[in-house]
Amino acid sequence: MTHRVSSPDMTRTFHHKFTIGSKAGVILFAGLAIYLFWIKAIIPGLLLIVLNVLLMERVLHSEYVFTDDTLIINRGRFAKRHSIPLAEIHSCKPMNTIFGMVHYLLIGYGSERMEAVQPYEETSFLNVLRNRVAAAKQTDKGGEA
Repeated sequence: MTHRVSSPDMTRTFHHKFTIGSKAGVILFAGLAIYLFWIKAIIPGLLLIVLNVLLMERVLHSEYVFTDDTLIINRGRFAKRHSIPLAEIHSCKPMNTIFGMVHYLLIGYGSERMEAVQPYEETSFLNVLRNRVAAAKQTDKGGEA
């Protein structure tokens, strides 16, 4: 998929990666709920169905939106949006968990604050982040002079 180079005044959206761990969690909760219904444990089965719906909602509707000067992290309809000013971002490191099953980017911003993101198109996300942070820091320095 080809993307044109974005100028700093464009909004760019990246979707969340549906990882192996998330897929396994959805399948596990669904299987356990079916089993609980099978043994006539209705209330625990319903609770697992609700938990599974919340998990899928978070995975499928999470997105990362770059605006002119902000990175907005939206983790689904039931979670609060989190905004990070691009001028405050000072690092972005690729990280792996145990056994390398989950890969994510750890964004450092402000004074010792961090946020983990899992964009679907990681290299494109990193390029846009690098360009937008540089542009935000340039306009920030230009405004101070």
